[in-house]
Amino acid sequence: MGSALALNVGLTLTYTVYTYLFHIIYDRVRPIKPSQEMNEAGQSEHLTCEAAAA
Repeated sequence: MGSALALNVGLTLTYTVYTYLFHIIYDRVRPIKPSQEMNEAGQSEHLTCEAAAA
């Protein structure tokens, strides 16, 4: 039973570290570009128009 728990914890830590590193690297390779159109509140005009239409 101890080896099953160790395997489970090991796999959980492996997937957690892999996912964390993947997202860090992906965000550096393909960053989200900020919108050029900002209103006074600092929100994108596109987002406020969609929210008003809903």
